[in-house]
Amino acid sequence: MSDSKTSQSPNAIRAGQPGATQNVSAAPPAPPPRQDSWRETIESIVVAFILAFLFRSFEAEAFVIPTGSMAPTLNGRHKDVHCEQCGYRFSVGASDELQEDGRIATGNRVHYATCPSCRYPNNVLAKQGFNGDRILVNKFPYDFGNPDRWDVVVFKYPEEAHVNYIKRLVGLPNEQILLDHGDVKTRQRGKDEAFRIARKEPDKQRMLQQIVYDNDHPEGVLIAKGWPERWAAERLGVWSADAEQRAFRADPDKLNPDEWSWIRYRHIVPSVADWERAREGRAFAAESFQPQLITDFYAYNARVSLQEVRGIGAGPPELSTDAIGEHWVGDLTMSGEVELFAAEGEVLFEVVESRRRYRCQIDLKSGRAFLFYLSTELDKDGDREPIKLAEFDTPLKKPGTYHVRFANVDDRLCFWVDDRLLKSVDFDEGAKFTPPAPPFGPTDADLAPIGIAARGAKLRVAHLRLDRDIYYVFANVNAQNEYDAPQDATRLRELLRDPAAWSEQYNRTRSDRANRPFELKEDEFFVLGDNSPRSKDSRLWNNGPVVPRRLMIGKAFYSYWPHGIPFLNSGNGFAVSTHKERGWDNDGQLPPSPALSLPFYPDVSRMRRIR
Repeated sequence: MSDSKTSQSPNAIRAGQPGATQNVSAAPPAPPPRQDSWRETIESIVVAFILAFLFRSFEAEAFVIPTGSMAPTLNGRHKDVHCEQCGYRFSVGASDELQEDGRIATGNRVHYATCPSCRYPNNVLAKQGFNGDRILVNKFPYDFGNPDRWDVVVFKYPEEAHVNYIKRLVGLPNEQILLDHGDVKTRQRGKDEAFRIARKEPDKQRMLQQIVYDNDHPEGVLIAKGWPERWAAERLGVWSADAEQRAFRADPDKLNPDEWSWIRYRHIVPSVADWERAREGRAFAAESFQPQLITDFYAYNARVSLQEVRGIGAGPPELSTDAIGEHWVGDLTMSGEVELFAAEGEVLFEVVESRRRYRCQIDLKSGRAFLFYLSTELDKDGDREPIKLAEFDTPLKKPGTYHVRFANVDDRLCFWVDDRLLKSVDFDEGAKFTPPAPPFGPTDADLAPIGIAARGAKLRVAHLRLDRDIYYVFANVNAQNEYDAPQDATRLRELLRDPAAWSEQYNRTRSDRANRPFELKEDEFFVLGDNSPRSKDSRLWNNGPVVPRRLMIGKAFYSYWPHGIPFLNSGNGFAVSTHKERGWDNDGQLPPSPALSLPFYPDVSRMRRIR
């Protein structure tokens, strides 16, 4: 696991200082200045320097992120990739490439990066590596108030107080923290009460989602060779697919007007070996077409170094284990564009988690929506009786195009239309709507966890996308993961197509240590990295899992200069300088590693408020 040190950036700090002097061109002689004018000038300069010093020291400070433990929220040194197959843009970590002396470690150069949407292994060996995001940190709030849960905070590393770290604050003073199935749960220290999930605000929750699949960026080469589409109609007739536009159209079923007709997402994920078979013209393996559970796959970690490739030999590159992910993730968000051609019929959106199907059903005549759930298992009477949770109005009651998002994250259902949150419903202990009772684990329904249904409706859906919540992995200094042995994680990855076997393996091999909470005292905080498998955070510190309040520096609030994006020359620009390399077996056959490429333009899309 990597740390997430922050490097102070003197240039960035200086750039933010007011009171910069300018050269003045020659002018006609003027009367000698009065003595009080000189005094005013000197006083103004002194005041400007004092204000600049105070601003830098007490208000805000600039930092550079060197490592990827907060990715994709904040990138460390990385490479930007536009997937060669599907065009999806993503970043892959490259912190291990650069040594402390500024040279590139030849063996550690990133060779392949795996697209998070189509899973194609892109050759990025010759691509430029960029320094980490440059951020501004507000130091003022913590002088007069308390840090809030889910803030991105900068602090002095408790084991090396001269080193600055950046993480997400998840635990507050006098709490016990439990990492359970990827969620953060809390309770007050010393109280005999149940742990409750620490929910993120809906807008922050949306910002922290990580991609599972974007239907606008499919595995097109594989599909042309017989690979199944992940989104598909359950039966022909009502739904028709437009493969070129990546859309589905529903027309009313004249023969069965009272029946729901479905399209559903199945998590059929190609491996590197599947891409290799397609390249060589070989048939796909039969098991490749079987859907599997959605896991905590991290595209930022999905890289293969040159040393790993040479170690593999002639075979296809293999991903690192912290990229593949073995943890099933049930907190999902579906989104897409819905175009209504008529205000008639109904549409239904479904998200599955474990033994429950969560649904939002909308009457397109009135725009009235109903949130409810039903069990994936039959009750004692052989029924699946729906339980209504909420009723609310939506704008989906006249022809037009709407962007819809439906989420089941942090034990809470949320529904947005055109980026406006219309309804949220929490699952709370003792309330009408409670989480499923243990044992909690995936079922066969989690292999195809997202669905859209139409009944008597005339509409079109497009730009379908599926995202997952952050999954915080349990670890501590005595046990590096949730299991008693490293091979248990490997076994779980082998069982992703069999939910029952996966659940049995997970419950049997999960370490008892994973059920023990972390404990905080007065003025102590608990922090985690968003890139959980590659973060050295409170879980893994030798001197204890806490950040004392006195070591808090401030709150990260803005990413002001991520890096420049080269253009021309197929988007790579023209290298004007390259890194010197240090390492093994560099006989001149490797492409140089660009240090600076021109021309470039600012990456405005990543200049944003940090959430």
